[in-house]
Amino acid sequence: MVGFLCTQPNKAMQLTEERLPAHWASVLINEDWSGLDEQECELIQSFISNELYGLLCVDVADDASFQLAPSYYPWLQAGDYATFTFKDFNE
Repeated sequence: MVGFLCTQPNKAMQLTEERLPAHWASVLINEDWSGLDEQECELIQSFISNELYGLLCVDVADDASFQLAPSYYPWLQAGDYATFTFKDFNE
């Protein structure tokens, strides 16, 4: 899902929303890897490198709910997912 946020007149910042595991918020927002085991750290790092390259997480909605993993990320497990908002950090 893509949205736009006006930051200056005549300049719109493109935002991207993704439903991701809610417990990834500490990593994606604060870069806090504590509490995650080595395997999950590797999984998240790989995801960031491959799927979120060039994006900066700017928000996590308070809408976590249990769901199956998105079909386009079949290797993720069912669990609590939240809506994460990203912007291109090159803008």
